[in-house]
Amino acid sequence: MRDFLTTLGGLLLGVLFFVLIWGTGANDKGSLAGKSNGIFNSITTEMADKVKVSQ
Repeated sequence: MRDFLTTLGGLLLGVLFFVLIWGTGANDKGSLAGKSNGIFNSITTEMADKVKVSQ
């Protein structure tokens, strides 16, 4: 379980850096950064819900 959390943390950091580096258009839904930001937010919310359910 600890390895899973470490991997997940690293993945989230990687995605965060990707979104930050890609550009400032994170709020622009038309740009790739906007799309990845939306996907990132939905995945984060989904993960948080699953963690709440499993505890």
